Formats: sequence, structure tokens, C-alpha cells
Amino acid sequence: MICLKPLRNEKFTARIQRKKLPIKVEKKKVGSGSYNTVYRALVQPPCKDTDKKIIFRRSKDTIENVQLFNQEVRMAIKMAAAGAGPEVFRAGLDIQERGFIVMEQYPTSLRELMDLPPSKRPKWTEIEKGLRKPLKKMAQAGIFCSDLKFRNVVIRGRPRSSWVMKLIDFGDDFCAFRDDIIIPDRYIKGYQQKISAGKMKKID
Repeated sequence: MICLKPLRNEKFTARIQRKKLPIKVEKKKVGSGSYNTVYRALVQPPCKDTDKKIIFRRSKDTIENVQLFNQEVRMAIKMAAAGAGPEVFRAGLDIQERGFIVMEQYPTSLRELMDLPPSKRPKWTEIEKGLRKPLKKMAQAGIFCSDLKFRNVVIRGRPRSSWVMKLIDFGDDFCAFRDDIIIPDRYIKGYQQKISAGKMKKID
């Protein structure tokens, strides 16, 4: 059976997960932020999707505001459905009430690429071409996110011509939740046009 299927419930509500997840989480962390730690993980047999590359993100402490966590997961689901973010397969609270998300793995971030010496760094035109796709899909879906950082853009695929870029990290400092989770109708058209047709500023 297929154990991990994309979540599409945009009314997601976190619940404590008492049943063991069908994954094995690696001990070595691959990323860490102010509130969360990220690990690579593998789907375990007898699941038929054992070749699926995933990550397991868990909060460092007990979630005090479950509503904000719910909103973050809902935004991740919306972004995935729009083709702008990685797929979300599972989410909830562990028995210590720490929030967790199981997502599609994208092994490299745009931050890592930009930290390379100029001679080894991809041309900005190549980066712009790859980044424009998820931004355009986000705009077409009427989703408004701000404060986009290089570390919040993840990449998969080689060579460069086959790059797929996605946007991640939908915390309160990145996306608008609450009443303005979707752009008001009168602003959508202009927003979509600017994202779709606008030129990004070149970064040295």
C-alpha cells in the first residue's frame, strides 16, 4: 500500500499522533531554525512508496499556540496544491505535543547556491527562471506571502535545466494568515500581473 499521500485538507487541525509513523527518521539533522529541527527520513516497508524522499520537521518545544501551527500547515497544503510548495504528507503533534510535518524532500536551498563563489554560482538568469515558476503559481492561486528569503527556496534536480524550485517555511513571519490569508479581490489582478511579468533585481 501507499503509506504517504499528499494532504489536501485545507481545514487541517492538528491532533496528537499516538500511532507510529511509517517512516524512519535519520539521527543527523540537516537543518535547524529558531523553532524547528529538520531531518531526512525514509518510508519503511511494507509500504510500496519506500523510494519516496522525505523530510521530517519537528518543533524544538511544545507547541503553545496550536492555532498558529494549524495555519502554517494549511498554508503549506495550499502552496503544495498550487504547485508552489513541496507536498505535505503528514502533520500533527507528537506525544510531547511538539508539532511535526512530513514533507517532500528538496535537498538544496537557494541560500546554499548563493553562498558559492561567483565562479561556481549559477547565473542569475538561470536562478530567476527557476524561481519565477513557484512565484507565478503562488500569485495565480491568490496566495500572498512576503519576506521571501533564499533559505526559504528549496531546489531539486540536476542538471540546472531540470531544476525544480519550491517555496517553504510558512510561519507567521513569512506568510499572512488570519483575515488576509488570501489577497482581497480588488488587489489580486495587479498582484498576479506584477509577479508574472515583473523583473527581479539582480543580486551580485
